[in-house]
Amino acid sequence: MIPDQTSAAPRGRSIRRRAVAAAAVTAAVATAGAVLPSAMAATRPAAHPAQSAAGGSVTGPQMVALLTHVLPAHGKVSDGTGRGLKDKGWPSPYGDGLYEPTAWVKYDDGHGPAGIWVDVTRWNRPDAHLEPFTCKPVGPSGSNRHCTVEHLAGGAVLNLTRQDYPNPQGGWERIWTATYARHDGGRVVLQESNSVYDKQPATRVNPPLTLAQLQAAATSPVWTRVMNEIPAADAQPSNLNTPFGPDGIGAIFYRLIPAGFSISGATGSMFPEPGNTMVLRDAHGRGSVYNTVDSSNSAAFLSSRFHKQFPHATALPGGGWLGVKKVAGPHAGTEQYWVAVYRGHSIVTVIALNSVGPDGTRTRPTPVLSIAQLTAIAESPTWSAAN
Repeated sequence: MIPDQTSAAPRGRSIRRRAVAAAAVTAAVATAGAVLPSAMAATRPAAHPAQSAAGGSVTGPQMVALLTHVLPAHGKVSDGTGRGLKDKGWPSPYGDGLYEPTAWVKYDDGHGPAGIWVDVTRWNRPDAHLEPFTCKPVGPSGSNRHCTVEHLAGGAVLNLTRQDYPNPQGGWERIWTATYARHDGGRVVLQESNSVYDKQPATRVNPPLTLAQLQAAATSPVWTRVMNEIPAADAQPSNLNTPFGPDGIGAIFYRLIPAGFSISGATGSMFPEPGNTMVLRDAHGRGSVYNTVDSSNSAAFLSSRFHKQFPHATALPGGGWLGVKKVAGPHAGTEQYWVAVYRGHSIVTVIALNSVGPDGTRTRPTPVLSIAQLTAIAESPTWSAAN
């Protein structure tokens, strides 16, 4: 993680489709480019979905229609989920969830279904020395990573990145991302996978769109109106007050650390899966803390995953589940405290160690945060991105 990051970039599996996992609007659509939600079709022909967004702030169904419109027409689109310009959503490494229209669809070209996701943001004074303007990763990157940056007319760039991540279901999750970034801060991130949902078994070898098709979808002029609708005054801020930037999952985690610790080593992490980590120090020594937010459109998948990891979880009064466990580390005297909260479409997990890193030796008597402190972090309403 680069401390002076002023703009977010794709950070791999942990953020894929997170922004739409708690989306406010769901719209089912048929063959790509053929059927549009009634909210749009009532005013404009189906062949021009971008025009129908011009009359007002883009809505969730319109975002689904726009994403459907830019995909190759020979494929079938279903299970569309979207969030509009003024719908408050989950913070992500892309932004704070407000003025961040998104959409996700299941796309099947006849060779296996896959998930495709789009996120539109606007950034205040983006840093041209960071992704997506360069290929230097600013967070945890996967294996077999390949990245190119093409400079376009008007100062915009197109970043194409391919990378693989270990899939907990076996094999590899292959994620291809196209990021179109304008010099004024407008940004479109379009991402596809070789599975339908995050961390589920692969349904095909490669994602369905070729890199050329992915590029065409991300640079389509239909996104211009959406980017322009994001108020300049409400662009993601450039002032930084956490090592993870102003917004997103890492920034939330940083702000929830209780007082009394010095913090260092804030960066992306692959333990226990893509997320964020910090090293905390108090009078008793140093210890690492970790955080991941696991989201999926499949509640059954998340429930099974959570209860398998935390078989003795307890129900929370306001809904959801709390899981707690203590795990012995690999070295003598090392220990890990795990706390996870499962609500709706997400699992928030926080982990504290009495070592620096999961493979480190003991640096303090007990993990650096107590079970009670970890529970307060995991249960925080901040994760829900409420207004």
